Amino acid sequence: MNNWQSRKASIRPHQLSFLRQIADEMEFPSISDAVDYVINEYKKHRLSSSAVPTPTHIEQALPAVNLDNAFGSLDLED
Repeated sequence: MNNWQSRKASIRPHQLSFLRQIADEMEFPSISDAVDYVINEYKKHRLSSSAVPTPTHIEQALPAVNLDNAFGSLDLED
């Protein structure tokens, strides 16, 4: 199932510490700001590079994880 029509997306648990590090380094107040930053930097990289990355299928390599409370008490709303 895809979620392209939704404004919500899932962040895999193993990426949370990396996003927290980015937010701390850039002094972003929220995880949403860190995600926006990563996406914008990727866009800049794509524009400056002629190489197009090959997509990977991480879902096949990782075990299923219960994400019911993956974000704990983090405020994820804008």
